[in-house]
Amino acid sequence: MKKPLPLLIAGLILFVFRPVASAGPAAEDWYSVQLGGQKAGYMFQNTERMERGGRAHFRTLSETKIVLNRLGSRVEMLSSAEYIETESGLLVEVGSELKYSAQPIRTEARIEDGQVVIRTSSGGGSTQERKVPFSGELLGPEGIRLASERTLRKPGDSVTFQSFVPELSQLVLATQTLIAVEKLPGTSPVKEALRVEESYSAFPQKRTLWLDQQGRTLRSSDTSPFGELVIRLTTKEDALDLSQAGEFSSEQFRDTLIKSNIRPPQARQIESMTLRLEKKSASAGLDWPAFDGPGQTVLEKAGEKLTLRIERPRGFSGGRAADQPAAPAQDRRLLSELVQPNQYLNTDDALLQKTVGDILAGEGGSLRRALLLRDWVSGHMQFDLGLAFAPSSEIIRNLKGTCAEYAILLAAMLRAAGLPSRFLMGYVYLNGIWGGHAWVEAFIDGLWLPLDAAVVGPGIADAARFSLSRSSLNEGLGELLGGGQSLFGNLKVSVLDYTLNGKKMEVDPRAPLSIVLADRYVNAGLGLRLRQPAGFVFAELDKTWPDRMLLSLKGPRGEIIQVLQDQWRPGKEPEAAAFRLVEDLVPGGLRSHIKVLGKSCPLVKTEKKAAVAILNGVDVWLIQSEGGRALDLLKTVLSFFVVDPLWPAPDSRGTPSAVR
Repeated sequence: MKKPLPLLIAGLILFVFRPVASAGPAAEDWYSVQLGGQKAGYMFQNTERMERGGRAHFRTLSETKIVLNRLGSRVEMLSSAEYIETESGLLVEVGSELKYSAQPIRTEARIEDGQVVIRTSSGGGSTQERKVPFSGELLGPEGIRLASERTLRKPGDSVTFQSFVPELSQLVLATQTLIAVEKLPGTSPVKEALRVEESYSAFPQKRTLWLDQQGRTLRSSDTSPFGELVIRLTTKEDALDLSQAGEFSSEQFRDTLIKSNIRPPQARQIESMTLRLEKKSASAGLDWPAFDGPGQTVLEKAGEKLTLRIERPRGFSGGRAADQPAAPAQDRRLLSELVQPNQYLNTDDALLQKTVGDILAGEGGSLRRALLLRDWVSGHMQFDLGLAFAPSSEIIRNLKGTCAEYAILLAAMLRAAGLPSRFLMGYVYLNGIWGGHAWVEAFIDGLWLPLDAAVVGPGIADAARFSLSRSSLNEGLGELLGGGQSLFGNLKVSVLDYTLNGKKMEVDPRAPLSIVLADRYVNAGLGLRLRQPAGFVFAELDKTWPDRMLLSLKGPRGEIIQVLQDQWRPGKEPEAAAFRLVEDLVPGGLRSHIKVLGKSCPLVKTEKKAAVAILNGVDVWLIQSEGGRALDLLKTVLSFFVVDPLWPAPDSRGTPSAVR
């Protein structure tokens, strides 16, 4: 099963990679980066005077390194940049290199009359150029320091400036407001500092800075889903010591997941869903993003609560959905841009082009072609938490990554096939939780259709998801990181209703997820009931992703029974795939079949272990027993097991019946 991606990388880019006011000419500053009380990296900045064209300029070199151990996988993100400014602090040019994976992303920006000329490329890929107009002045790190030093004198004073963030490939408008002159937190002896509130037009969340009288950053503090993010001035030795770089604990990780109020059946086939979103913390000052878009409609918005309707296109058969109005006329220029290469979607990569050609040889029909590419990515990629955000030219060669890499590769392959595509980030439902996730939309025959190669179901992606932002990635990560990304970790999600197989199911948000009545477990959402055998007790109930296990029972002599939830995979014959799942639970066991709920189901058994796979539409239920006479115990459990309704599994192609 491909696991959903928390928006960890997006959050860190948003919080960490923003301009820092330098210490002044010929100064070298080192900063320690801490996340949730643990060391997570360092920042370095050095500003010096230089001659350029016979005039005095400033050159600032900066470097940021973030190191995280994410559930046992080490993730490194490295950013380096060079800023050239006039003596008055006006930005002249910027060059940067990002390494969020093996291949670096390079950005060069040159400031001309009223525009920034931006050139971007990734290792082995072509170079793209775009021009962004602006008015007023653009400041570099030294210009920011000078503006703060001149303006921030007494509480209430504020300064607004523009700058260019090369890591985001984006112009930003920032405002600093002096709140108070106070003691700098965590210093001994105590230092006085200017406490400043800083906000950026591109991002909804504010952060707190402590500056010295010369405008140099001494400390900054942000809230994040993983605890307080603190950047503080320190010594070079302390900053570079990453031996204690923090482990991103399973508890921190689970805190970013949203537990669902119901476990709906057949989640990958849900046709529509109504959700109530609620901010956990009203004090965070975060605005709602623009949720309205393809398949998403805001029904009601009141303060910290919002009701959202998600609909999967229905009746789609390679043309326009029968129950949807025709899409408005699309800007041809915009759509043409959505098949172009960029620094992350390397559609001109020779290996990627050849792979797409091989997959689609002789195939016609836009939806069929899109699903073939989706199935190839799903079947060939390996999940790897060690990557942050890689370009498609790297992914097509190593075929590994998180859901972000699945989406990047699929979006690039769709573009290479001539299908406009864009990258989405938001939340998806999976095994009891809502988790941060990435997928794509493709423009097919006049409609934007969702496709997911990581959390995958038959045909178009299901409605058990909602997006916070959409981006072509043609302008880097800046567009992706605005708006709703700051809501990550600050949301509650309640399912109000869902539609499956044309039947609408109302959900009472106050109803319990499951109940235990005497010796019987009942999960109304899943339509699942299980009675405990005599002498057994329920040990664990309602486990959620990343566990596949739903519940377990323990017997009087140490026997163990587990019920696990898995799902259908594209391109695989259902029974063969089911046998592989149970063989993973019972290595070296003997294959057989057993009748469950009137159907013959794959069984693997040894003397002390036995497991069965029950194909229930796109859901796959795995029940295993361990202990003496394991098969007899499994048969007893199966006689007490009910899941309703029991649907036939989709075929190995997984295409909707309308397009077969």
